[in-house]
Amino acid sequence: MIKAYLINLVAPAVMINNFVNAYQQSPADKIVLNISSGAGKRPVDGWMAYCSTKAGLDLFAEVVAKEQDIAGHSDPIRILSVAPGIVDTQMQSEIRDSKEHDFSRVAEFIDFKEQDHLSTPEAVALKLYKAIKDPDVFKEVIADVRNMS
Repeated sequence: MIKAYLINLVAPAVMINNFVNAYQQSPADKIVLNISSGAGKRPVDGWMAYCSTKAGLDLFAEVVAKEQDIAGHSDPIRILSVAPGIVDTQMQSEIRDSKEHDFSRVAEFIDFKEQDHLSTPEAVALKLYKAIKDPDVFKEVIADVRNMS
């Protein structure tokens, strides 16, 4: 649990804080793009640390954005917390190997794979690249690449 908090919440928060402190006054375009998750929006059994850290990262991003708005910087830092959707990664493979008593929705995740409902990492990377190149593609801090064309 500690490792999950350090990786998913503490490290990004420290890095973002350092980035803001170091580059706030830079006239360059500045964007922070966090990788969020739909699991940060609702409880998923067996995923306590993952859900809570992703929810924390989303709220952290919203606070940073609010502080940027309130400060009225001429060159504000844009922050996004973007959920990539269900991506065919090693994490998904590990989820599908779960036992039902550890994760009640394992059959649903097996079905996602069998029905080809997983995005490729490459497709998601292209959408994230688009978001970095044009952050206005998302109007809100919390976003989902599945809402992109």
